[in-house]
Amino acid sequence: MSALLSTVLAATLAATSWSSGSGFSAQVSGIASATAQVTYIDGEEIRVDSMSVSDLRVDGHSVYAYWVIRTPEGYSSKTGARVNSQDANTTLTWRNLRITDKHYGLKKLQLVVCVDDWGTDTCRASGVQVNPRF
Repeated sequence: MSALLSTVLAATLAATSWSSGSGFSAQVSGIASATAQVTYIDGEEIRVDSMSVSDLRVDGHSVYAYWVIRTPEGYSSKTGARVNSQDANTTLTWRNLRITDKHYGLKKLQLVVCVDDWGTDTCRASGVQVNPRF
């Protein structure tokens, strides 16, 4: 391969590469935690490289996590929850999930972890991240 072709290929790959992964973490102290790594593909797609939900206490309550997505217009929506009902100091991990929205776009993202306890579930959220590819 010529040096020129090699340079053009490297520049093309650099220009089209995804942004590096960003980390999220949320916890209900001593009871549940959720962590995740995401890659922002563009303004309409976010890849969840890994998402873990940990049940930290044997108490008969399931724990779960979901994403809150905010659009440029200020609307928000939730993804489906990932549930850990093992109830035995366990962590479940999901890999290569996708969040997409081709209509409104994905401007901001936040991870929420909850305990399915009595009454209104106890939830805590991570910080909000702005999609750098939006």
